[in-house]
This record gives sequence, structure tokens and C-alpha cells, in this order.
Amino acid sequence: MKRKALLAAALFIACLLTAVLSCGCMNLTPGNITSLFENVAEGGKFDKDSGSAGEEFTYSFAAETTFNTLVLKEKEEKITSFEVYANGALIYASDYVGAYKYCAFPAVSAGSVTIKVTAADGAFEFTALEAYMITSTHTPDFEVMAYITADSAYKLDVDAYRKNAETVTQFNLIGSLYFDIDGNLRFYDYAEENSVPGLTDSSDSGDEIGAEIFGGALENIRKMNPDATVVVTVLGNKDLTGDGVTDVQERHNKAMSGERGKRLISNIVKLLDDYGLDGVSFDYEYPTLSKSFRIYRNFLGDLKDALPSEKLLTAALSEWNTGIGKNSKPMMKMLNGIEMMAYDLFDSRGCHSTFYSAYTVTANALAKGTPKDRLHLGLPFYSRPVTEGDYWGAYKDISDKTDKFQNVIEEDCYGLEGNFLGRLPCYFNGWQMIYDKTCYAIDSGIGGVMIWHFAYDSSDPEKSLSGAIRAAIDSRS
Repeated sequence: MKRKALLAAALFIACLLTAVLSCGCMNLTPGNITSLFENVAEGGKFDKDSGSAGEEFTYSFAAETTFNTLVLKEKEEKITSFEVYANGALIYASDYVGAYKYCAFPAVSAGSVTIKVTAADGAFEFTALEAYMITSTHTPDFEVMAYITADSAYKLDVDAYRKNAETVTQFNLIGSLYFDIDGNLRFYDYAEENSVPGLTDSSDSGDEIGAEIFGGALENIRKMNPDATVVVTVLGNKDLTGDGVTDVQERHNKAMSGERGKRLISNIVKLLDDYGLDGVSFDYEYPTLSKSFRIYRNFLGDLKDALPSEKLLTAALSEWNTGIGKNSKPMMKMLNGIEMMAYDLFDSRGCHSTFYSAYTVTANALAKGTPKDRLHLGLPFYSRPVTEGDYWGAYKDISDKTDKFQNVIEEDCYGLEGNFLGRLPCYFNGWQMIYDKTCYAIDSGIGGVMIWHFAYDSSDPEKSLSGAIRAAIDSRS
């Protein structure tokens, strides 16, 4: 009875903590920042703190000061577009303020800032403004991990993307290798995909064609950045062998258990050795049963023991799938990198990847025990319609139609079956948003950022989101 009571109490506390976090009650600047840097806005004040769209609000500092970061907060989520001026010049612009907005930009010296609210869903009220001069927070351990699909890496213009690749410290090659219920690894058969040029003769088996794509993709990645580590994601969400299993969870449970699990581990170790890969990753979306989490945890533990010490073990997770009985602390401690997916998280306006969603995902994940130094904040290089439709648009296709502060654009959207969904407003992360999120990740002391995915970026140095990440790193170095 005593153990049950303790467990019940622990579950209650966990639920209470989750509720507190999700209600936005934790909207505080991380201690990693406040303990190192002075809030130079202390002692200052707004000339007015409430109003409506079209109005300007001036915050006067106690004295002229130098800063490169502002934190803005409002009482409710009303502001939908704003600009910040210092000394009469535009220094920043973005969309939403909400409960917590981190604004990063090149250092400026001023006695005040003026915020012009250009659009809002009604009357609003600012509740706080903080200002910091943040320097030297970037460390050599900060990682920039980029997913890239095997077919896109195979087709990629290496010379055009070489500059983007210089920012990346680790590539994760995904979409090529799958396992069946017996723990066998199979290459994806691209033979029926006309989008992949230069394939081996179609008389070859799917495995041979898939191996060709995989090998070519790996070669291109290494040409772009020979210094980056390369891991491979092994997936279990497709039936490539006719195993008859329609439930992804069942396939994982069978393939990761008993003799099948041992076979899968052996095959993974051999794969890493055959291709000189630096590690293996899993993107298991998502187990729902306690039994499945237990099998997954045990399998990762056995795999970790079997891997040479220099090989990496990483995984993509969602913060709602971490915690008691799920992807728990013991499992996460096995992982060298934890890729937290802070996108496809639609808010009330249909925006899937605002700054606030990244902020709450980071805070919630850390509160649930995710190791800080291994947490990588997910950055989307794609758009989603505000209708939440099944369309994922590549940033490179819209980059020449946007400015650095923009996060919404109208696109022709097509569903997974090729059906036309309409010309719809789509939310993406523009240059400034990626810069803000990267600065926040660096400043708050987490392990790095994760890109989904590299080939969706623009190769234009003026537009590339990889360039925004590099600029953020340089500003904090």
C-alpha cells in the first residue's frame, strides 16, 4: 500500500507540474541567462503599456545602455505583428508576442526602444520588457544536427549547399533503412519513384537500388562537410517485406524483443561498420502502451551495450511522450542526442512552430528530466497551412518571395495523395525566427538545435536558414 501511495503521489505531482507548465505559468527567462547577464531594462518604464493596433509604445531605460536581446510579454495573446525601433531605426520585427517572446539582433546602444504594434486581435497589454547584452554563450559542444532524407541527399547539388553544410556538426540520414518484425534491415526500394534520377537498371532488386541511393547520399554528405559526424535513422514504420503487420507499435515490439532484437542489434552494428557511420538514431512515432515503452527502453539499453564506445545513439522525441512510464530519464540517459520536435504544434491561430511553442517544448522537456546538454531544439525548414492540412512546403520554394522577418505566406497546397487543398496561408520559420530560436537555445545552455530537414533550405547565402543559425552562433561566440 505504501508503494502505491508513493506512486500515486508522484503521478499527482507530475500531472500538477505538467498542468502548471502548460498553462504558461513558467514564462521566465532561464536562469542560465539571468545568472550571467544583467537585465539592463530594470528601473525603466513604458510611457503606456496598453492599447490597440497602430499605436507605438516607448520603453525608456534608466540610462543609455547596450543590448542585443529583448524579452517581451503581454497579458493575453493579442499582438500578431510588431516592430522594434532604437534611435529611430528598425532593429527587429516579428509576429506574436504572447506570454514570452525572445528577440535577438545585433547589439545597439540606446536610451529607449519604441515598439510599434502593426496588427493585433483586439486591445492588448504589455506585462514586461527585459533587455540583455548577451555574449560568449556559445560553446564548442553546441551541436547543429540536420536530418536529410536519403533521396534528397542523393540528388543534392553539393557545390550549391556546401556553405550551408559548414554550419552542421552532425547529419542524420533518414528514409532509407527499415527493419521488419524479424530484425532484418532492408533498404527502401526507390525503383518506382521517378523523382530519383540515375538509378541502377530496374532489373536490380529493391535492396540493390536502395543501397545505391544510400551510398550516393552518404558520399554527397561527406563531400559537403567531411568534418561532420553522420548517423543513420533506422525506421520501423513501413512494411517492405510483406510481414503483414499493419500496426507500427507491434512491428517495433516484435523486432526489438528476444532473438529478433538481438538480430536487429547485430545488423545495426554491422551496418555502422560497413559504411563507417558514426552512430544510429531512432524516430519512433509514437508508442502508446507502457509495454511498448519498456521494450523500446530495454532494446536501446542492449544496443548501447553492443555499440563500440565511440558510436552515437540518438533519438527523436516529443515532449508529450517523455516522463513517467514513457521515454523516461533512464532511457534518455542512454542517448547521446535527443532531438525534440518543436514543430507541427498548431496553436489556436493554426501556426505550427511559433517561438512560444519552442519555448514551452524546451521548458517542458527539461522539467520532465530530459538531460539539458543532450537536448536539441527542433527547427522546421518547412511550412504548414494554418488549416492544419497535410501539406509540408519546402522553405527553398518560397524563400525568394519572403523577407527576413516574415513567417506567413500563401502557397498552393497539395495533400499527400496529390489532391489540391487550395491556395492557403502557411506558417513557416523565416530567417529572424530561426535566428531567435538558435540564440535562445545557445543562451539557455541546451545541447544544440536540430533541423528538419537540410535539403529544404535555400542555397542563397542571403536567405538560407542555415545561415541564420551560423549568424546566431557567431553573435554568441
